[in-house]
Amino acid sequence: PDVRLAMTLYRWDASYRDAFMLKGGRGGILLGNGYPHLKAFLRDLYVVMEPTIDFVAIRQYYRIPQAIEKAAGSYDDYGAEEKKEEGLPPLCDLHPIMASASEPAGPRP
Repeated sequence: PDVRLAMTLYRWDASYRDAFMLKGGRGGILLGNGYPHLKAFLRDLYVVMEPTIDFVAIRQYYRIPQAIEKAAGSYDDYGAEEKKEEGLPPLCDLHPIMASASEPAGPRP
């Protein structure tokens, strides 16, 4: 199995969708049913990879650029007022993502 692909896909629901504002498409991979084959692939690998996946660290890492941009914008003369009022978007809840990952893959669609 392609572990690099798996790690990228695990990041999708926990980070990428919120950090890069990717709300369109068929939804999440572990959340939702838009990508059933990828969901099954991740669930199969999660049994083996669970001890090495830190969803909290993944989620927080992709939050750093937003925080830096907000901090830099607060000292910028152009548009500083708008940036001060905008808060960072809330972090996603990891419990449904981890629960979905730990479910058995079951038969392929």
